[in-house]
Amino acid sequence: MSSTQHPSGPPRIEQALRAALTSQGRQEVMEAVGWDKSAVSRFLDGQQGVPIDKIDKLGAAAPMFRPQPRLRP
Repeated sequence: MSSTQHPSGPPRIEQALRAALTSQGRQEVMEAVGWDKSAVSRFLDGQQGVPIDKIDKLGAAAPMFRPQPRLRP
């Protein structure tokens, strides 16, 4: 099971965002939503949420939400 996989079903958004913000792609995600290191830290500590106007940008920057190439059978 991946780190973004919830034990009882599909990946959860919170887990996917945490994984994106603690991975090598962190800088790309930070730039996409205009966050600095302190904003990321507050989010990861549960002291800051994601403003509604940043949700789409954050989702597009998080690798889990990017379209995956289809494998041919």
